[in-house]
Amino acid sequence: MKKIMRRKSLLGTAIIGLLSYSLSVNAAIYQPMHETPDSIFKTSEYGYDAFGFEYTKNKLLKQEVADLFQAGDIKGAVKLLESMPLSNRDRKTNYLLVMSYLQLNKIANARNILIQLEQEGIKADAEFYSLQAAVNLSENKVKIAKELYQQALKIDKKMLSAYLGLAKVAVSEHKLDTAKKHYQKVLNLNANYTNAYIMLAKIANEQKKHQEVEKILKQGYLNIRGNLKDSVKI
Repeated sequence: MKKIMRRKSLLGTAIIGLLSYSLSVNAAIYQPMHETPDSIFKTSEYGYDAFGFEYTKNKLLKQEVADLFQAGDIKGAVKLLESMPLSNRDRKTNYLLVMSYLQLNKIANARNILIQLEQEGIKADAEFYSLQAAVNLSENKVKIAKELYQQALKIDKKMLSAYLGLAKVAVSEHKLDTAKKHYQKVLNLNANYTNAYIMLAKIANEQKKHQEVEKILKQGYLNIRGNLKDSVKI
């Protein structure tokens, strides 16, 4: 009985610790120990961590737009971006707009931007295919989404958003072991990606692998805490 209670205690500690860091650790490299208003967008399924770029590093993005994103005002940033003609927005800015539409559940708007980019003759890269996949997945076009995610990975094997998308598809198809492999690839690319630990723990729990749940959450807590300390030292 004591052993069971101790295990539950450790599990609870791991869960609390992991979730406490969940909004801040992914921004630790930039602002250690502080949650930022844009953390949710940054670390979300459609955030810029998943798509491999940081909006503040895009020198062509208007400062007022960057400021709105940093303040967590996605709707305000989108409104400003929409006021700019598509031809006046660089590739990354257009991708950021698509990501924002996905975050706001404006799927038709996201698709329209991608269609316009295709019509302008844009050369598809891994991010473009992954965004196309995310739009199709949001419209429950699972087969097309899977093909597009796989196309993205052919171009860039480190396309984190593609692994996240394929994991989501696998979960929806009840292919939990496949989903676990994809989430593990996410962690291999970014050990600070909190949501991957949480999803792996949820899958393990669904599979009734309670010791594995504890192991995953403890590993996540220790990894994130360790990386956070390293970031503070830097």
